[in-house]
This record gives sequence, structure tokens and C-alpha cells, in this order.
Amino acid sequence: MPRTLTAFYDAEILKKDTQPGWLIEIPLAPTVRFCTTGQGTWNSKVWKAEGAMVNWAAGGLPTIILPNYDTSGTALLQANDLLDTPVVVYSWYPSKAREFFRGYLNLSSADYRWSYFDTSFSRMSGSKAPGRRVVGPLFTRRLVPGTELTWFNSTLQVTS
Repeated sequence: MPRTLTAFYDAEILKKDTQPGWLIEIPLAPTVRFCTTGQGTWNSKVWKAEGAMVNWAAGGLPTIILPNYDTSGTALLQANDLLDTPVVVYSWYPSKAREFFRGYLNLSSADYRWSYFDTSFSRMSGSKAPGRRVVGPLFTRRLVPGTELTWFNSTLQVTS
């Protein structure tokens, strides 16, 4: 069974560069929108050309990378609690976009050139790691009446 592409994709394939750009939307107040291929307009919204990148790891989750040459990436990182902030990534050909990833920002880091924001499909704040040890609950066993306990210099006896 032969397969055919739409006229739009046939035209895009013939162009020199057919790699899609990425639109990144982070709903802060106000919503922050970045485009990886230069400033663009889609869905009557302007997407800024700030040098943002999307790195797709082997696990399929994107890492959002924002430039930090003017410390704007670090400012975004430090001025907002971005843990569990929703993020949407769209694949974008000029005039057409498709939602590619919808999830949450979680771990983040920065160096002098870039700010990195890892993503996940679920919220992370409810899934904190336990402390150093995991132990059974304390003080949940009832003592048998008549049991003697030593308390400093005296002895106590459990009555009921």
C-alpha cells in the first residue's frame, strides 16, 4: 500500500532545512514563550527568539535549555519556584505547530552560559526522597501490663 504525504510536507521536504523548530511555553505571570528558530508568531502569540534549545534525551523527555549570557536564565530560575510548573513544547514549522510534549519542569541547574530545566510527565513535589534511613514506626507496640521500665533512677510498672 503506497503512502503519500500532504502537499505541505512535500513542499517542506524540498526546502534546504526541514528540521522543525520548537516552541516552548511556560505559564508564569506573564506566560513566557520561546522559539528555537528565531522570533515567530503562531496562534496569534509572539514567540521570542532568545536562543532557547530543546534537548531530547534517550528517555524521551526534553531538557529545556535557555541562554544565560545576560543572566536572564538564572533570573528565571531564581525568581520563580519552577518545580512543578507546567510546560508545553510544540514542534513548529512556520505557520504550523503541533503539541509534542506536555509536562512539568522539575530539576534545574545553571552555569555561566546556559540554564537547564529537566522535565517530567508528573509533578515532583509530592515524590520527595526519604531521609537517610527508612525505619518502622516507633512507639506503636503496647506493653503488657506488669512490665517494668527503668526510668533514670526509678522503676515504673505498666498497669493497663
